[in-house]
Amino acid sequence: MKVFISGNFNVVHPGHIRLFKKARELGSTLVIGVISSSISPGAKLFPDSERLDAVSRNSLVNEVVLIDKPLLNVLELVNPDIILKGTEFEGKHNEEVEYAKRNNITIIYSDGDPLFSERDLVHKSNSKFSNSAKFSESILKSGLSKERINEILDCVSRLKVTVIGDFIVDEYINCEPLGLSQEDANVVLKPIDSAVFLGGASIVARHARGLGAKVTFLTTLTESSKYSAELENVLEKEDLELEVVLDKSRDQIVKKRFRVDGTSRFRITEGSGGALSQSAEREISKNAHRLTKASNLVIFSDFNYGAIPLSLPERLIKENTSQAFFTADSQISSQIGDLSKFSGIDFLSATEFEARVSMNARELGLAKLISQLRSHLKINNVILKLGKDGLIYESQHEGKNPITGAISALNSNPLDVAGAGDSLLATSSLALSTGATLREASIFGSIVAAIQVGRIGNVPITAEEIYALA
Repeated sequence: MKVFISGNFNVVHPGHIRLFKKARELGSTLVIGVISSSISPGAKLFPDSERLDAVSRNSLVNEVVLIDKPLLNVLELVNPDIILKGTEFEGKHNEEVEYAKRNNITIIYSDGDPLFSERDLVHKSNSKFSNSAKFSESILKSGLSKERINEILDCVSRLKVTVIGDFIVDEYINCEPLGLSQEDANVVLKPIDSAVFLGGASIVARHARGLGAKVTFLTTLTESSKYSAELENVLEKEDLELEVVLDKSRDQIVKKRFRVDGTSRFRITEGSGGALSQSAEREISKNAHRLTKASNLVIFSDFNYGAIPLSLPERLIKENTSQAFFTADSQISSQIGDLSKFSGIDFLSATEFEARVSMNARELGLAKLISQLRSHLKINNVILKLGKDGLIYESQHEGKNPITGAISALNSNPLDVAGAGDSLLATSSLALSTGATLREASIFGSIVAAIQVGRIGNVPITAEEIYALA
């Protein structure tokens, strides 16, 4: 059985791969038709040769043809048994319908399997790009030249930024495996050494400061936190303002990662969050309103331990007289949270899992998922993080069609992925607030995330590191 799929394929992203995998489940041969830029305005982002090459290098694809003539003529030559299209085309005018009726073949609308595995991203051995080359290739294709990077960083240096969110301590405990316990079949580990990193929303603030912005970090602390003094000292050395609301009802959140041979084997979270006391909520709201009035950019870095009251983002946005730019992410991997508290902000960064949970949309394909999330929350700019598979993005502004795209992960051999999302949030937010496009911000954020995952623990990115890569 021969299956045919057609499209522009400006970027082959995981949503396409899921569709390719579905096609291979339906038939033994997959033929991809890449629409020529000579007949499709939407295909002019990259040359035909580059798009043909990108598709042909995927191991799921058997044959690639260029559609530079009427589609019906191409279908006559390919002679497929099944035509597969994304569900976004169902119910719309499709040229393939006429061909399918005339030749008694099937058109199937599907988004593929939403439970995507990185194992599906297997490329043929002639892939010509090394990991280091991915940086240069992505920067070049995005139009994010060294000059443009310098422009963005220059604008960032003039920004006043407020970061609001939970302060979390990350402790990395390196262990030696001693063997298997004879009593209960558990692996026995012996701690060798440990290192403490200041994480949560504090690293988002430190990334923003490292890239040149003037930053204030607003958070909550318990009076008994032994890490308070360390946080104050570190931020003072980095010339970063700290505003703290004390709440006796809270415990310091400490995430302990037990690592063997450079890999985290399990994690323990100490402390508890929950809702702020009424007095602490009033104080953090008052401080947030004051800081917003003096800020160009407000970043909500929400780990859902209670530092950001449920109604605070909505109230700040409604009372935004200073035209501040609002951005957010809300991490719910191990906590209960809801992205809807950030409805109406300017930019949202979320994982695929977070989007599916918030939208109750387990079966949606990636294209529909990000579009419906953006539309439902009334957000102009959204990045959907896909882990090792990179990210997809979508932006839409009044009176214009949505702009979508994808960026591959730039570091294929990460040492520690824990801080990738924080660095992406900080960098993309800074870039967007300076007037960069979402594509530029996505590339910029991906570069910084690639640097971050190449080292152990949360360490702030600096502008000098970006200059060196550019």
